Amino acid sequence: MKKTCFCSVIYPNNLLFFKSFLKSLSVQTDNQFTLLLFNDGVVNLIEYLQEFKLNYIIRTVYGSPTEIRTQVFDYLKESNFEYTIFGDTDDYFPENRVRINKLLLSKNDVIVNDLCLVTEQGKIITENYWKDRQEFNNELNMASILKCNFLGFGNTAIRNAILPENTIFDEKIIAVDWFLFSRILKNEVKIFFTSETFIYYRQHENNIVGKKLLTLDKFKKEFKIKLNHYALLAKENEFFNEFFIKYKTLEPKLEFIRLEELNNYCKKIERPFWWEEIQI
Repeated sequence: MKKTCFCSVIYPNNLLFFKSFLKSLSVQTDNQFTLLLFNDGVVNLIEYLQEFKLNYIIRTVYGSPTEIRTQVFDYLKESNFEYTIFGDTDDYFPENRVRINKLLLSKNDVIVNDLCLVTEQGKIITENYWKDRQEFNNELNMASILKCNFLGFGNTAIRNAILPENTIFDEKIIAVDWFLFSRILKNEVKIFFTSETFIYYRQHENNIVGKKLLTLDKFKKEFKIKLNHYALLAKENEFFNEFFIKYKTLEPKLEFIRLEELNNYCKKIERPFWWEEIQI
């Protein structure tokens, strides 16, 4: 049996949702896993865990979000875990999340789980959010996440053996998940998408997908994040040069974008992936 961890970062802002997260893990049909919690500033964290029958390891982390991700992946690479299932501590999961991901990892390197969008209070908004996206009917590879991303640290599972040697992340990186999976996918890995299990993905200010209306300021900020994403990847892999050059050339046009034009474009995208709405 492969040794499996369920990997998450907990910090004070997520404590409001933490009990739902823990409860959903405590009732998994496959309980052969270790909850690997990286603690970013929560006092007396063990007290939150005492109510639930879970095997767990707690590691203290510190620094910026990027520095914390470096610490997480340094630990995973050195650990004895063979499978890692990722989940955010403000989300929760159906009882088959661990079982299905472990089963699929026996034949694949990366598993993508669908999303079920819920309100902050857990009321369902949209089920099977990405199930009908045509991209998942095709082979998934690095080109699949060139313009946008569906591989997050909340909805994926991986074989630890595919982690790249270098998991130190530049402080300029904002979308660390997108960056890491872009690195991973430059090698030949087998990716599988499933709607058989999913994550209950809370829609709140810091955790959202498919926001149909953007402000100009938000669009400009996220465009520059995306430009920086391509710039840093282009330093490692010439595959990304074309998109870095394209976005750098388009950057001056940001000052001439009209809000109406932007929102009309966004409305045309059905159930978008992360960063998909940031296009010119």
